[in-house]
Amino acid sequence: MGKDQPPDRIPYKNLIPLNEVIGQAFEKTATCKSVWDAYFRLIHDFGNEHAILTETPTEEIGRRAPERIAQGIERMRKGQVRIIPGHDGVFGVIDLFGNTEDTSGNSQN
Repeated sequence: MGKDQPPDRIPYKNLIPLNEVIGQAFEKTATCKSVWDAYFRLIHDFGNEHAILTETPTEEIGRRAPERIAQGIERMRKGQVRIIPGHDGVFGVIDLFGNTEDTSGNSQN
């Protein structure tokens, strides 16, 4: 734990919804049919979204789904995520693969 963290702090993980990871891997919206098809295949193969995002080995995911989905999950687990904050009525963006241009003037790694 960092020096500025209280000793009794409950640990946490930052997660990105699986359909958003798949959407970025496919370079499509998180709500399109092909993303949901891949999502439900993964749920069928591995049980539930939380297990896929936190526990299932990415090598196993890569054997049953496109490798880019496994790469996105691995990047999320390692915190290799670019966060572009929202502003003035524009939603923020989470970028796993460096595909999004930052027009806000701010970015966070």
